[in-house]
Amino acid sequence: MLSSQGKLRETKRLTSGWAAAVLAVALAGCGGGGGASAPPPGPAPEPPPPAPAAAQLEGRLWHNDFALDTVDGTEISPLDGKLPVLASTNSEANPWPDGTQFVITDSSTYGQTDLKVMALASGQTLYSLRTAGYLRGANPSPVNKALLMATIGDDSISPADTIFIDLTTMAVLRRFSAEAPVNWLPDGRYMRVLADGTLRIGDVNGAEVDAGRVQPPADHTAHALWVSPKGDKITWSITHRVSPTPENDIWISDLDGSHLERITQTKMSNYAVWSPDSSKIAFDVDTGHFCNGVGCMGSCDLWWVPITSRGVIAVPASGDAWRFTVKNRYGSDHTLNCELMAWTK
Repeated sequence: MLSSQGKLRETKRLTSGWAAAVLAVALAGCGGGGGASAPPPGPAPEPPPPAPAAAQLEGRLWHNDFALDTVDGTEISPLDGKLPVLASTNSEANPWPDGTQFVITDSSTYGQTDLKVMALASGQTLYSLRTAGYLRGANPSPVNKALLMATIGDDSISPADTIFIDLTTMAVLRRFSAEAPVNWLPDGRYMRVLADGTLRIGDVNGAEVDAGRVQPPADHTAHALWVSPKGDKITWSITHRVSPTPENDIWISDLDGSHLERITQTKMSNYAVWSPDSSKIAFDVDTGHFCNGVGCMGSCDLWWVPITSRGVIAVPASGDAWRFTVKNRYGSDHTLNCELMAWTK
């Protein structure tokens, strides 16, 4: 199919065909023209295919994309075309799955961390605590509004532990090394991965049981997991240990670690966020993770795909992944970039 400029050129060619033919003969007869004429314009490139027909996006995206509104903090962008809401001036406000409350941390004071749980609608502080050390990665329970897991250490480089905190009593209910990837199951239990790939499911107040095994290919290591809201699938962040720069992609498996398959083939995807209905995931393509001795350069793009996708390259021409379009505070459409904290109802 010709572009609009191509169509205009084609119309002119047809309406002046006789004159062009006479001119061509004349040029050929006198040796003029300086060589062969330019070839006709080729077809315009085909646009990437539209998003899947069943891909009606729903829910709210919690993010800190500064470029959207040039506002520091965490914004909530509805996927129904409504204007965004500023949830917090903290850039890492992590919500509970229903989106009614969120947790923020502040480690600006050396040697200690302040943690607060806020109600979204009222802005009321529901829980507040101060702890020694560097606490980060606060991750709310999917079923308990007074329970969360987090990572804590003396500082950002010291050995760290995963802890589960009861906000009503400020008690640590469970603690183990953060070297074992761990995340919530939708029923409020947790799953963690041992060094040999063994999966363990546990209750914060009870014992752990074996739940299967994940077995990435040779020279691949799983270092993060996210269980689907339905509780039947796991997405994985898996690193391929190659020189000079490790490659990271998103994989998917059944809940017991079986049928492990690769979703992305970008080599630069580090996290996955499930849609509330478990039918899609959002993921990053972060060229900033390519670093040298001077620093890290690049950009970060946010994409989404159905969970049935495999071998996704996620570039505009590939047509195998799609971007999120949301409104900014003035009502203009914008493509959402990283960083995405959550996709809630």
